[in-house]
Amino acid sequence: MKLAAALLLFSGALLAAKEEALIAADKEFGRVTAAQGAAGFVSFFDEGGTILPKGGDPVVGKDRLRPVFEKIWSTPGYSLEWTPLKAVLARGGDLGYTYGTYVRKFQRDGQTQTETGKYVTIWKKQRDGKWKVVLDMGN
Repeated sequence: MKLAAALLLFSGALLAAKEEALIAADKEFGRVTAAQGAAGFVSFFDEGGTILPKGGDPVVGKDRLRPVFEKIWSTPGYSLEWTPLKAVLARGGDLGYTYGTYVRKFQRDGQTQTETGKYVTIWKKQRDGKWKVVLDMGN
């Protein structure tokens, strides 16, 4: 009985550590995006990664994402920051999601516009051990 309890605690701690690694990946995604803009943002996507934009059709694949986000980041005063609040991993440990809040700013008619919302990002662990975004959306 003690062994079963110890194994349960150990597996729970291991899962929590893996979820923290996914939160860390999401935070790094934010840091790289803040520093590099569109190029940094797109660099975290899997080759077949998908964005579900608000009010638009899905954009699938890094080659299609790149020009969309280059155009967005060319908007005067554009910035995007987010804060991951939680990560959850599938039992196999190679698929998970994060969710949190975001703040997006841009200039319109000389005025700074601020949009806040929530997001969810689905991640897939790659063969090299790195996490990549396979699906992202915000509201």
